[in-house]
Amino acid sequence: MDALSAIANVNAWKKGDKRAPHKPLLMLYAIAQLSRGIKDNTFEAVDKNLSKLLLDFGPPNPTKATYPFLRLANDGIWSVTATENIITTKDYGKGHLLEVKATGSFTTEMERALQDANTQRQAIEFLLQENFPESLHEDILNALGIDLNVALTNHKRKRRDPEFRQRVLEAYERRCAICGFQIRRDDQVVGVEAAHIKWHQAGGPDVEQNGVAMCTMHHKLFDYGLFAIDNELKLKVSTKANGGYGLKEWLLRFHNQELQRPVKRNFYPEPEFTQWQVNEVFKGSYRD
Repeated sequence: MDALSAIANVNAWKKGDKRAPHKPLLMLYAIAQLSRGIKDNTFEAVDKNLSKLLLDFGPPNPTKATYPFLRLANDGIWSVTATENIITTKDYGKGHLLEVKATGSFTTEMERALQDANTQRQAIEFLLQENFPESLHEDILNALGIDLNVALTNHKRKRRDPEFRQRVLEAYERRCAICGFQIRRDDQVVGVEAAHIKWHQAGGPDVEQNGVAMCTMHHKLFDYGLFAIDNELKLKVSTKANGGYGLKEWLLRFHNQELQRPVKRNFYPEPEFTQWQVNEVFKGSYRD
């Protein structure tokens, strides 16, 4: 079985450009379990663990683990068993799936293919690259308990413009548009990145209007949905942001402040992209 092709052909829920990482996160969870020798995943365990993954790395709106747990079976790589017959195209409540002791697992053929370490590594990389920005990959792997020393392979990825980073950094004079961080080693910019506003994985283009120069810290906070950029190019901190040292220094002190403007008005962030980030990534609501 060509496991990677089967995973690539999994049918994801689509509605415009909304994010739907439910099945990818379930597959990553099941692969992590398989790597630990656990083939069968009770719905009780999936509900607990997948719900947490969706809360941390999914879209802002509440989501349920029941949907991917059932619907992945319709893609031919997952099976669901229970004490009664389960129709995977039907909507069952959480309570019912717990009552009938529903269990999900990769099909025998898919499981056999994923026992190969190289195939497993490629599947993990594919699911991460296709669904999440690189700033979140390490955190997702940590949450899944997958060894960070796994050597990720260079399978075919979505094409990216290699000049995007350079153009965005030049547009913002090579400094973080939030805090002004700017350090170089000779002429090499260090710790400042070109953050996609609308993620590349969601179809965000490699153009200046969809990029903002951010230091590594603000890039990660942005991709975690802890702040947004409104139509007036002001930074809005989420009510979900909390903590001790660092909260004021890295977030609250910039609340309601304007981004450093790029050198040309034509490079200003497009409302189409900033609104996508608010709808699909930003968590909670704007602070007062």
